[in-house]
Amino acid sequence: MSYPMKQFETIPNNVPFGQKDYRVYVGSEAEGWELINMQERRVKKLSISLKGFFESTYHNPLNSHLYAQTFKDKGVYYPVFVTLTYKSQDDWDAKDISKIVDNYRKDWKQRLGRPPKHFRYVWVAEMQKRGCIHYHLLLWCPRGQRLPKPDAKWWKKGYSNIQAVRKGVQGYLSKYLSKGSQPANFEGKKVYFPKGARIVGMGGLSSADRKKIAYKKLPRYVRRIFDYGEKIEKIKGGYKQGTTEIVSPYTFERVSFNPVLDKYSPTGYTGGRLTCIFVKFRETFVMLEDKKEYLEKQRENKNVTS
Repeated sequence: MSYPMKQFETIPNNVPFGQKDYRVYVGSEAEGWELINMQERRVKKLSISLKGFFESTYHNPLNSHLYAQTFKDKGVYYPVFVTLTYKSQDDWDAKDISKIVDNYRKDWKQRLGRPPKHFRYVWVAEMQKRGCIHYHLLLWCPRGQRLPKPDAKWWKKGYSNIQAVRKGVQGYLSKYLSKGSQPANFEGKKVYFPKGARIVGMGGLSSADRKKIAYKKLPRYVRRIFDYGEKIEKIKGGYKQGTTEIVSPYTFERVSFNPVLDKYSPTGYTGGRLTCIFVKFRETFVMLEDKKEYLEKQRENKNVTS
């Protein structure tokens, strides 16, 4: 669907573009459009995951006796903080953090003589001002054991630091996660996470814990209708639980335009054509108790009116 360029008059145009050359707006033609910060929305969802991880680790009765919050607290495993720094961003690879975690898992197995049963970890990535990714990794080590420093064995791309946790780190990691919504400023230029970079990673959660976190990350309109329990699937245009489907109250339309040639949208961008994704919100949504039955009723109604 093509829009008349005059419609862009109501769109704010002083927000810089990020890593990708598109913007997302929500609103209507009558009321105008509001710019959505997609990076902030992404970080908000990741914050829900991070909060759910620590709730499972510290407040779930099945886990609370296993994982200490500091090295002085009671627990079968004590928390250790590892930071990983690159010499140069050119050395970065998306698989680096996963390799470090795997190496610790293998090291644990070798030390204990058995596969790790309660291996749990979480990490947050940060963009430093010098334009390099920096990792903050938290994992739990068996009592009586010490984790090796990554520099000594596996980390040849820069330097690392490792220390036992002396105070709670949930707020500490959340602080770095919130930074993920903002680009770093390197030599007067905005530096974003490179393509393929993840901001948060975690492991060691039970399937029940993962389901709880996934449910909390669902849109509000889904949680209003579907209770936690039975599997909720993402389908085209909405969500499904069992035989019940919810059609999303949002519609998405893409519009391509050239800000250089379009006098109604002086963005200052000179890279060529852009794509805006407009999100329209409908006040009501349709609930299909049974899709097959619903379609049959639609056909019946059509035959009656024809």
